[in-house]
Amino acid sequence: MKKSMLVTIAVTIALALSGCSSVTTPSASRNNASTSKNIVGFGATLDVWKTHHVADKSGNFIPGCCYNLDPKLKSWGGNFRYTDVVVTNGIITEYSLNLPENTQLKDAQIAALAELPKDAKVSFFFSQKESATLEVKSAILKPILLNTNIPGTNGSVDFVFCSVSNDAAFGYNASNVNSIWVKLGLGLVAAKDASC
Repeated sequence: MKKSMLVTIAVTIALALSGCSSVTTPSASRNNASTSKNIVGFGATLDVWKTHHVADKSGNFIPGCCYNLDPKLKSWGGNFRYTDVVVTNGIITEYSLNLPENTQLKDAQIAALAELPKDAKVSFFFSQKESATLEVKSAILKPILLNTNIPGTNGSVDFVFCSVSNDAAFGYNASNVNSIWVKLGLGLVAAKDASC
């Protein structure tokens, strides 16, 4: 069995066992208004995001870019758990999720999946020299993400796993995933072009 298939199976099992997030499944009559208030990570409305994340107030960074100060994180990320936060049509559609040094790939994948609703399912995972990418689909998130009207998105979420050195050089090392680029999914072909 291929290593990537084993990782995909392990992530799927971890997702099922961990419960990953506090989002509850909405009623059968789903709509963006009732669903979006339950999403606190990727795909959250900016208002909901702000109630669950602490913004930088130092004045040293662009307002709204950085959330959840964590002294265990590297200074290249400003010691914030979330950086480079992008909002599209009032929805969180991209950010960097910063992790402690020497985070193993499997632990980074669990952290990534915790950003999504419980119904998230792995579409694919692959690694290459420059990065590794995990694409995940969520029936809860899909209508919200498609409603951003960003061309090419398929309503999924891509996690691009990266390793950033002390001198801010980007690459990929499965034993030191300290940054995850979280963004709208664009499918397998586009994901293969993603790098850190």
